[in-house]
Amino acid sequence: MTENQQPAAAGTATVTTEVAPVQWAIVDVMGHNRRIGMLDEFTFAGFAFVRVRTPKIDGSIVPHLIGPSSVYMITPIDEAKAKRLLGIGEPETLHIEQREDFHCDPLSDDDFPDDSDECSDLQETDF
Repeated sequence: MTENQQPAAAGTATVTTEVAPVQWAIVDVMGHNRRIGMLDEFTFAGFAFVRVRTPKIDGSIVPHLIGPSSVYMITPIDEAKAKRLLGIGEPETLHIEQREDFHCDPLSDDDFPDDSDECSDLQETDF
């Protein structure tokens, strides 16, 4: 008996339970629809569907059953990225560091009385 099999009662079949790892993905569907969430396969009425379980801010999960023939792209992503895309993740912090050794102001002539152009290597697109 393997790790995932449980002993069956007398006269019954062996029950196999498998726990698949959670796969987060972006699922693009015909009709320019996009679903983001936990991805797995779901069988209903004998037919297999792609199931995307999308978490919401309030903690609930909305399941979407999608016919495999309407899926045109699946992009695997990690949980953190999925939650950011859904707007429920932790916001990213933008760190701005001011350099003390950079005193160049290309718009001011006052910084360089000797007319040396220390900003000449900067492009207009840098500002």
